[in-house]
Amino acid sequence: MVNSNMLRSHDPNVINPYLKDASNLSGGYADEVVFPENEDDVIQILDEACRTRTPVTIAGNGTGLVGARIPLGGIILSTEKLGGLKEIHLSSTGHNYAVTGPAITHKELQKAVSLKGLLYPPDPTEQNAFIGASVATNASGARTFKYGSTRNWIRRLKVILSTGDILDLRRGEFVANKKGHIALKGSRNTFELNLPQYPIPEGKHSCGYYVTPGMSAIDLFIGSEGTLGVFTEIEVELIHKPEGYFSGIVFFGREEDAWRFADFIKNESLKNRTSNINDTIDACVIEYFDCNSLKLLSSINQQIPKNAMSAIFFEQEIHIKTKKKTTDKWFQICRKFDVLLNKSWFCESSNENTE
Repeated sequence: MVNSNMLRSHDPNVINPYLKDASNLSGGYADEVVFPENEDDVIQILDEACRTRTPVTIAGNGTGLVGARIPLGGIILSTEKLGGLKEIHLSSTGHNYAVTGPAITHKELQKAVSLKGLLYPPDPTEQNAFIGASVATNASGARTFKYGSTRNWIRRLKVILSTGDILDLRRGEFVANKKGHIALKGSRNTFELNLPQYPIPEGKHSCGYYVTPGMSAIDLFIGSEGTLGVFTEIEVELIHKPEGYFSGIVFFGREEDAWRFADFIKNESLKNRTSNINDTIDACVIEYFDCNSLKLLSSINQQIPKNAMSAIFFEQEIHIKTKKKTTDKWFQICRKFDVLLNKSWFCESSNENTE
């Protein structure tokens, strides 16, 4: 169905704000910007573009740092009117989730689920990023050490392809066989995919399409940077909000002490993570600052110790009943690795501030 009332514009004054993002890169240009409000609108735009062989650039909230939404001609498809939060599902079995459109920010999502005592674990640096963009980039943040990237928390995606097909992809469905073959059924067509054969680097990266043996088709689209389709509905997994956090920025007189501290905390956390004991060391954040970083920060914060050669920011979830045992263990480790304790900073926050 053609929607003649869909908002679209060729006016340069309307287009210009969509020719830039937080990367501050320049040189973008486009013939038109369109603002679909539903799946039918998206299908109409992509059908037109496919028929006329017009390039389409998908635009989120403009928070990206690599210029991904900056167009080089054609149509800009803004996702800002494609909807936000649709549902928060609470389950007695612990499988809690939320269903959203692509145009809710992380900050808005966290606020909404927090009111239900829940947390969306991925913690991208930019809280004003749309959830659709975070899925498209497989975004991650400070808490990746414990919770991993966005990919780990996506249960289902609705995607519209350039053909106008709607794919409804649930994790565990449409799985690649031993030969890397996946069969997909869209709303118009069926697709036979032969996945490329290349090794995926270990650790955090953004290197090409995600491909692993026996993978679920949903993972091909997560991190695809908007090159495979437009997300119109996203189902994310939620966990119960922690009772609180204990965090600190600890300073070191020698870089070697910081390295040993970080290595110890990492190994202890990985070892203790499956124990389900509440008072063990289990960091969700470990961030390292070298001496050059501290010099830069000291220009705006005079409280950074002048003799500090490095620092580590850590954060751990705590339970009210065992928080003293947990914090005592952290202070013991700090003394073991010669932390400048009297010059370091520590903080305890309640679950009211965990979002």
